[in-house]
Amino acid sequence: MDVPKSEKFKGARSTRDMANVLWEIESTDEKSGGNVIGTLEKFQRELKKQFYPQYAEREALAKLHRLTQQGNVWEYVQTFNELMLQISDLSEKEAIHWFEDGLKPWEKHELCRQGITELTIAMAEAKSFVELGPTKDKF
Repeated sequence: MDVPKSEKFKGARSTRDMANVLWEIESTDEKSGGNVIGTLEKFQRELKKQFYPQYAEREALAKLHRLTQQGNVWEYVQTFNELMLQISDLSEKEAIHWFEDGLKPWEKHELCRQGITELTIAMAEAKSFVELGPTKDKF
């Protein structure tokens, strides 16, 4: 779908300007007999195509492939989510693969053992893991 460039949008990110641009895109699309954006996913894809730098998605995908859990799982999930928001065409199967692949080995093993196939469930489950290991005495 080719979305015409808006002359009204000058790079400002005010809510009113964005609403006007989106309204213009939708009404232009309806007038030209094109497809109306009917789902949130399609809307997000079209919005990213319009305003997001072309190289940014490739860069985010490369970062996602290199991402590994260094600290706690909460930080990993947050970083993974931030990168996911920048990628428009990643399937659920690919997303869960890259998510599990970057986890620490024991967390990855536990998710695989549970047979989780949905990314949101895998993220929630991973955040619930408690890392066991030697503790440091506070005294």
